[in-house]
Amino acid sequence: MPCSARPRPSLEKAERARWLEADACDLPFHDRKFDAVVCQFEIMFVPDKALAAREAYRVLKRDGVFLFNVWDALKHNKLGELAHRTITSYFKKDPPTFYQVPFSYHNRTEIRRVLKQAGFWEIKTEFIAKIGKATRAKDVARGLVEGNPVAVAIAKRDPSLLRNYQRDGRCNFASLWKTKHSRTDAGNCGPGLRLRISNPVH
Repeated sequence: MPCSARPRPSLEKAERARWLEADACDLPFHDRKFDAVVCQFEIMFVPDKALAAREAYRVLKRDGVFLFNVWDALKHNKLGELAHRTITSYFKKDPPTFYQVPFSYHNRTEIRRVLKQAGFWEIKTEFIAKIGKATRAKDVARGLVEGNPVAVAIAKRDPSLLRNYQRDGRCNFASLWKTKHSRTDAGNCGPGLRLRISNPVH
């Protein structure tokens, strides 16, 4: 999956840093090049996770570390589940399914299988629960729509819905959020899974 990022001004002149677009399934680096491969909020979006794991293994030195994190299932992340259920309720056919993607890669057995097949053998996992907070429900609603590609999916299916939402600066499920949560700052982002995979066998 191609990705790019803009470095902080303080890092733009870093002599040992090089910024480039790259495909996680086809890394443009030589074998055994790095001490660590770190992937933050990315691996669940990669279309071929097995190939991405093999690429990470390929570019790591013998005692290198592959560190990445994923999100737990949607049912354990109440904020995302509420957003997904509410957004899809507006569409009788072909509802946006973006929220299913970030929460799709969480099965530890499957992840371990993929990593072992790629060549990794020392695999450690850790569950981390975090709580997201917001002062106002409409801020939550706005972020859940405008903060990710679901806004594009909504616009393609029903442009008027997104235009009305942008005009009002809120979404109907802001009130639903208030109804379901007496405290608007109690949005549970739910648990995530962090994995540390080290000592690849070459």
